[in-house]
Amino acid sequence: MLVGAFVALLVGLATPAYFRAVSPESLSDVGEGSPGLTEEADKLVRAAKVGPYEMLKRLGLPDSEALDQRMNNVLSNSKGDSTDSVYLLAGTAGAVDVENFRKYFGGLDPFNRAKGRNAAFFVFNHAYRQGVLKDWLDSKSNNQNVKRVLESVPLDGRPGAFWAQVLTNPLIRDAPGAKVVKLDGFRFFPDRRLALSVAIHPIQGLSEEEIALAESACHNEARLQLKAESLEAERFLLSKTDGKTTLEPQDASASAKVTAGSLREVSDGLRELFAGPTDDGAFHVVILGGVLGPNGDLEIHGRWLPYPMLVPMMLGTAMFVETGYLDSGSDPGYELGNLSSGMLQGDLASKERLRAAYWSIYQLASRLNWGQMAELLDSCPDLRAIDDVATLVRMTSARTSELKSRLKRLDWEAKANSDADKGKPIAKERESLQRLLEEAQKDFDEDLATVYAATLLSGDPSAVLRYVRDYPVKGEVREQRALADLRFAMSQGKDALDYLLELGLPVYEPSWALSAISPLFP
Repeated sequence: MLVGAFVALLVGLATPAYFRAVSPESLSDVGEGSPGLTEEADKLVRAAKVGPYEMLKRLGLPDSEALDQRMNNVLSNSKGDSTDSVYLLAGTAGAVDVENFRKYFGGLDPFNRAKGRNAAFFVFNHAYRQGVLKDWLDSKSNNQNVKRVLESVPLDGRPGAFWAQVLTNPLIRDAPGAKVVKLDGFRFFPDRRLALSVAIHPIQGLSEEEIALAESACHNEARLQLKAESLEAERFLLSKTDGKTTLEPQDASASAKVTAGSLREVSDGLRELFAGPTDDGAFHVVILGGVLGPNGDLEIHGRWLPYPMLVPMMLGTAMFVETGYLDSGSDPGYELGNLSSGMLQGDLASKERLRAAYWSIYQLASRLNWGQMAELLDSCPDLRAIDDVATLVRMTSARTSELKSRLKRLDWEAKANSDADKGKPIAKERESLQRLLEEAQKDFDEDLATVYAATLLSGDPSAVLRYVRDYPVKGEVREQRALADLRFAMSQGKDALDYLLELGLPVYEPSWALSAISPLFP
């Protein structure tokens, strides 16, 4: 009786926090005989894809010495000095890929080459600055999806770059009241208008408490004046011709579609675009605003990549479409072409979907070299999959990004602080943060490789993301545990990984108690 109770107690202690799990033995059985990481790595070596192969190596390949030797034989036959060969930039030594890389991109700028930065974005940016990439695409590409992407590339600032000019214009900023601005010549905003509400309160000579009250009253006024029955709005035309933008007053017919009643309907949805004092500090200004669609409905337009990053990314993406790395599954390249055309026709949903896609592609281009990125995109069946793998990459880099931000802030404090006594604690804290960053970087390298390998092996990054997000463990360890289980499944073969992703369950790990009694009860 006592022995039975003792065993029951130990088994109870061995029960995991979750109620369902898959055993390692089950994964081993399911994965037996299916291709795994070694076979995937072998395929990459045969194709001379050194960048993707190096990524998989981070996870520890069983037959890595033989694979390394084969890859070294491939690389020893590549042209150029071993420290400056094109494969170091392209991430591939395959003849076709190297030829494409030389033709389309031409290399990397000396600054980033010296820094050892070979991420795809730096290559795209260099090719864009040199004019190589756009010239080739414009003159040589016959791919209709490429042409549609090129047509959507902004020429003078990212979409929505007009806001700064509107908010700082004296015609808008210096006079209170409701205002409607018709847009003309902005190809990413066809048949659009801006709805604005400006409130101004004097604050010169007031105490801090009085200024706070004035600011609050200013916010309330900006919102409430749009609801007034006697509301009248000033009308303006913001036009763009040959890159020059002008704002001019117009009569009511310029924006006849937008009535006082329609402004009242959208007033609650307008966002705060500016709040602060005038240059002379005499007044506090609040400006609420938003974009109105063709029917007068309030639209939500997100923020695009900064212009210096956006154009290289759009051109680099067009090149991935051209070279066939974005035509798997449901053809993401075709999706990009359709969205580009839809955006220029004024479709808001297309514009926002395209904006999100370029943010996602940039996340990959800033962390992977060209060869690694090409192989990853080729495993993504649609744009949703690209979004999901970018989300996974952001997850893995969250800790390193946080520590880098803290180090930058600490360096700024050190420069601003000339007191030697106060500088000592800062130096000590910096040393501690640097150690943490080095440890986090190692974790990031392994986690990024896990996401990368799981995408290549499964061909379904969306399923990988669902597995990590739904992993039944709370707290900071959730992602670590989920990625560890993915690594184990991959070590057992592709079928084991697919099985784990289908079940969405954690891998069962017996506790110390169950491990202790298992030899007694075989």
